[in-house]
Amino acid sequence: MSVESSRTDLSSLLHKNREEVRHLVIQKLGKSERDLEEDKGCLRGWFEHQKHLPKVPCDAILEIFLVVNKFNLEKCKIKLSNYYTMRNTIPELYVGKNPKMEHMKLIANVIYIIPLPNLTPSLSRVTIIKLKDINPDNFDAFNFFAHSCNIVEIRIREDMALHDTLIYDLEGVQLGHIFKLRVGAIRKAAKVLENVFSTRLEGIHYINLPSSMQMVLSLVTPMLKEKMRKRIHVHKDVGSLQTHVPKEVLPEDYGGHGASLDFLHGLWLQKLERYQSLFDHLETLVSRNIQSQKEGDDGGPNLLSTFKELSID
Repeated sequence: MSVESSRTDLSSLLHKNREEVRHLVIQKLGKSERDLEEDKGCLRGWFEHQKHLPKVPCDAILEIFLVVNKFNLEKCKIKLSNYYTMRNTIPELYVGKNPKMEHMKLIANVIYIIPLPNLTPSLSRVTIIKLKDINPDNFDAFNFFAHSCNIVEIRIREDMALHDTLIYDLEGVQLGHIFKLRVGAIRKAAKVLENVFSTRLEGIHYINLPSSMQMVLSLVTPMLKEKMRKRIHVHKDVGSLQTHVPKEVLPEDYGGHGASLDFLHGLWLQKLERYQSLFDHLETLVSRNIQSQKEGDDGGPNLLSTFKELSID
């Protein structure tokens, strides 16, 4: 075990001092501790009159929703309401997705979804997404997106950051994985991200991009708004990645000073187990017992076939 690994445990997996970071974040947003407390009070009062919603969420959830939505109370109310109602609207990402289930344990060992312990100087939380098991037979799109949501469930209770930075390491990605990325699954995951877990993206970084994905990215990127295009970066090597994400933040797998992906992955598996009672409770919030749709039964084409149907002049 490296020296860096020995300094990282479950208690410091997201923050060594969340209160200090919270103060810096709200300061960056031009707010004060008093503003935060007043707005949390407003949200609590609103929640008490929403008979269709469960009890008021904990302070940590209220705080992260306020930060992500730049203290816009109306947006916060909509997102917090969606946090509960979306479970019935898109059951494929919630029903049967408890981390204790065997298929969810499988996906948790097929792909790394690792929020790194240290924030960047700009107070951004960096998350690395990378295949751990490259066998396409073990990959399931809905389970992958659901596992991502399970990680976020922990983050909204423990984390505090001003932005998010995503690193997609596509080493080992094959056509078999791409064919399984059904448009229906992507659309539903995007709906949850946009309407519930919206985030302030500082950057999206791709490394080890296979030629097939380069084609897809070259088709998609021009369709994006200029503001988003500027946040997308494709890296040919680790050195290029390090110009955007400091070594102090990156794991040793990418030439950084942090603990390895394997070590952090093990801690996140433990973290999921520690939150087992939460996930058991979240299952009870789904009022309808809807069978999760099987992969490929969403009626939509896969990602590649969608692009093949594009009419390009």
